Amino acid sequence: MQGPRPILASASGNDADGSCGIGRVSSNDEEKHPTKKLLRKILIVGDLGCGKTSIIKRYTLDSFQPYYKSTIGVDFAMKAVNLNNNVTVKAQLWDISGQERFGSLTRVYYREANGAVIIFDSTRPDTLKSAQRWKKELDDKAMASNGRPVPTILLGNKFDLPKRGMICSPSRMNQFCNELGIQTWFETSAKTGYNVDLAMDTLLKYTTKKGSTSSLNNASSDVIPNEDVISVVSSNYNYDALEARYRCCT
Repeated sequence: MQGPRPILASASGNDADGSCGIGRVSSNDEEKHPTKKLLRKILIVGDLGCGKTSIIKRYTLDSFQPYYKSTIGVDFAMKAVNLNNNVTVKAQLWDISGQERFGSLTRVYYREANGAVIIFDSTRPDTLKSAQRWKKELDDKAMASNGRPVPTILLGNKFDLPKRGMICSPSRMNQFCNELGIQTWFETSAKTGYNVDLAMDTLLKYTTKKGSTSSLNNASSDVIPNEDVISVVSSNYNYDALEARYRCCT
């Protein structure tokens, strides 16, 4: 199997010195408040054809292609982001194959993850149903240093196309995420870039907080939340009950 191929990018995308264009500070400010540099491993999971690779390309390179070859095993990209005046995060984005035949390999890829993104296709309700399986797999294979599930967000990709199913009801999406222990959700479009930066930067901010599985309600004011904020109430999920409850979304 061919190994991961890194893609390097900065938040600004054009800086010759590799620095980020977001939240730039002067040299005097840097002397007073030395920049804290963090490395965060972020898992990108979801069913085949939901746009995982497209989201990564949009976030790291601000580019889009209508067709990509299916990821075989795993690939990854990197991006440096200034979250505020004194915190710079280098995000490793691990693009995990949605093909089931690579499922036995994922435990190795999930090790030492700091956060996760579950992506579904907003035009295919069955891919949202699969989010339950992906969250359970994350909870089984990727744990934070405090022994709790890693912070996770849910993206309903392909916002530029007519959506179908439960994503049409924000209140039901809130409940769905709340019961699965997903911090929040966004509608995104890799094609237009809609909400991609906002969603990914929000997850990175979760990973820099102490007790990083807390909801946006408890996060500091520099986080820009989705208009529908999720409060995580439990880490004990009854997946069979959830599947029965949300069967109507298909």
